[in-house]
Amino acid sequence: MTYDFGGSKLLYHLDRVAAWQRGEIVTPIIYEISLTDACNSRCRMCPHEMSGRRNLFFPQEVLDQLPQWLSEAGTKSYFLAGNGEPLLHSGVANFCAQCARLGVEGSLSSNGIAFSGEVVEPLLNALTWVRFTVLSFSSEYYKKFTKGGDYSKQIRDNIQQACCMRARYGLPISIGVQQILLDDNIDDIISQCKIAKELGVDYFVINIREVTDEGYVIS
Repeated sequence: MTYDFGGSKLLYHLDRVAAWQRGEIVTPIIYEISLTDACNSRCRMCPHEMSGRRNLFFPQEVLDQLPQWLSEAGTKSYFLAGNGEPLLHSGVANFCAQCARLGVEGSLSSNGIAFSGEVVEPLLNALTWVRFTVLSFSSEYYKKFTKGGDYSKQIRDNIQQACCMRARYGLPISIGVQQILLDDNIDDIISQCKIAKELGVDYFVINIREVTDEGYVIS
């Protein structure tokens, strides 16, 4: 399977481009939705961690209506990411399930800590893809880069469970891992790639980050 991570996706939606050229009102093809700025990982180099978190959550009453709004607007898909960990919002599983029933595709970026329990099955059934952003599967490195505690084993177990459940039920969802590469964990990257493969994910992406002397994060 080929995964397109480039910037040419607009070529798949030339009908929207043509409508825009005709002067028509064109709604977004995809919405990136931030359900919260709260996070249970609290990576030390995260720009949102540096700027301070207020633990804000997307209003539930608005979230309940959003799937219908997206469907009526002709939105093709949504991406749950943003400033915090989407799975900390209690309404995430129901939102994804409602969107799937209305034909709106969904995707999720998660640190994997809370991808467990009763939310796993509805999310795997409702989403097109999920990408787990991992600093390290190693306890040594994980504790070095985060302030929320050592969840390295829990994340490994959760990703493996998701891959096993996908295989058991023959679900079409794509599961991947994104590794944040820093100067301090470059020696860890090969072993992390091997672990990701053993867990059963479809792909492994390296996201290069640089933290400047002033504390700014450059991707």
